Order: sequence, then structure tokens, then C-alpha cells
Amino acid sequence: MVAQERNVDRAVIGSCADCGALVDQRMACVDVATHSTVELCATCWNAYRQRQVFSAGCCG
Repeated sequence: MVAQERNVDRAVIGSCADCGALVDQRMACVDVATHSTVELCATCWNAYRQRQVFSAGCCG
């Protein structure tokens, strides 16, 4: 499993680019489809990282 520190650029109060929830802190990451920087809440950021780590699926 790949571990990554949450030492990334953070934006303060605003809405998540994925789920739209209003949160205190968002983490910046690169959207692989559009190659643009998006700001995600902690829940969406964790899901984004899991999709990268387990790109072949849970049984792949």
C-alpha cells in the first residue's frame, strides 16, 4: 500500500469540487481527466487516493 503524507496544498473554507460539501479545509489534487487542480474535502481526497492505489479493483 502506498502511503502519502497529507503535506499538500490546502485551501480554507469553501466547497469540495467533487461532492460540493462546504468544509473548513480542502486538499488540492490533480484531476487525471482534465489535468487541472481541484480542491477536495478530506472524505473525497481519501476516496481519490484509494482509487489511485487500487486502480485494478479490490480483487485485481
